[in-house]
Amino acid sequence: TLGSVRSGLVILPLPASLKEGGINIYDLRGEKCPSQVSVNADGSGVLQFEARVPAMGYTTFELKEERHPDPDPAARFMDGILHIETNYYSVSIDPSRGGTITGLLDKINGHRELVEKGKALNNLRGYFYMEGKFHESADTPAEVTILEDGMLSVRVQVEGRIYGSLFRQQIIFYKNSPLIDFDLAIDWTGLPGIGAYDQRYNYVAEDRAKAFYLDNYKLHLQFPLSGPGDRLFKNAPFDVCESGLENTIYSSWDSIKHNVILNWVDVTSADRDYGVALFSDHTTSYLHTADLPLGLTVQYIGKGLWGRNYVIDGPTRMKYALLPHSGDWEQGLVGDASNAWNQPLIGGFVDSRKGPLESTLLELSGNNLELSSARMDGGDLVIRLFNTSSAEEDREVVWNCSAEEILKVNLTGMVLSRIGIETDPGGEMRTRLRIPQFGFQTLRLTRVTLPDRLAD
Repeated sequence: TLGSVRSGLVILPLPASLKEGGINIYDLRGEKCPSQVSVNADGSGVLQFEARVPAMGYTTFELKEERHPDPDPAARFMDGILHIETNYYSVSIDPSRGGTITGLLDKINGHRELVEKGKALNNLRGYFYMEGKFHESADTPAEVTILEDGMLSVRVQVEGRIYGSLFRQQIIFYKNSPLIDFDLAIDWTGLPGIGAYDQRYNYVAEDRAKAFYLDNYKLHLQFPLSGPGDRLFKNAPFDVCESGLENTIYSSWDSIKHNVILNWVDVTSADRDYGVALFSDHTTSYLHTADLPLGLTVQYIGKGLWGRNYVIDGPTRMKYALLPHSGDWEQGLVGDASNAWNQPLIGGFVDSRKGPLESTLLELSGNNLELSSARMDGGDLVIRLFNTSSAEEDREVVWNCSAEEILKVNLTGMVLSRIGIETDPGGEMRTRLRIPQFGFQTLRLTRVTLPDRLAD
């Protein structure tokens, strides 16, 4: 669904007859794609492979049953610590400290150690007001299990407890990507209270101070980073902002600070030469203080806004990811990576004898140019493009379709101007646009003819 050519991981369920055998994947050029097969707890097989896919389109791969040698292991326990070596990181995970990451060396960007000395990443911490005490997942030993160690990724499961409730975190390190994925689930026992204090019986609407404002008392994930953290950037709808706050902590409505994470926040060094981005699948709040360069709010239990009682009636589940990178958010392509993380590649088994094996609708030139939306309106195709790049240059759209004309329209559909169309010797339509940083344009292609399978 993205407007640029991309490479990413595809995950497919496998028939039972194939899960035990060796499998290789080949693209249309006959080149082998990195892949691995794993077996779920229920015995079902899962195929993972790296796919290169054209922009806003699809391609086809061939699956062959072939034996291939097992890769060298990347994860092993030594002296009670799990050590993981990938092309990007040297990792240490300590079961005695709740399965937290106590070492994360970035091999690609200057061999930087990202974990502050003596501390740990992905530690859960919150104030349980019924007991009047902070609890952390790092306080209790956890069981750490290597679920997968293949050609593409290492997947680790951490099972531990916080305040008597079982939590599981799956952590995935990729052999060919700097992204680190986390999948958190908490199965609550009873109904604990989490927050600065209990307001069940003393909630007064007129009181400015409220327990639910104090994020540092809510259950949150901690990322004590060594280095990046002097500056913080975050995305907003059609925008990216830099925070001017010294910290995000406040306790009353008349001192509210903007601490919302929509899709990502990115903390960088003072000179913006290195950063770490945090992705979240929840729109929630983040923490940023002198003591904690980055945190992510997971859970609050108690009286909230307008006196509503926020309780839990099921498990807590959220996914998040870390992306260390060189430069700032723009140079590190954080927005592009976030879009890919939120819009994963979708795979399925097909009859390759029907229709073309590969097709694309359009392709955008360069980085940091997003395809915000694409829809059919009668016989017209309407798309919206959003630019986050600060470079003042023309951008090009290559169309794999035909249209009578291309119109630039406003949000009400009023025509603002006609866009020139260039046709190259191969018959492809091309359009040149210049969109200012954080600007967007809406284009209407009239009487469009789409490629066959995309039209379906």
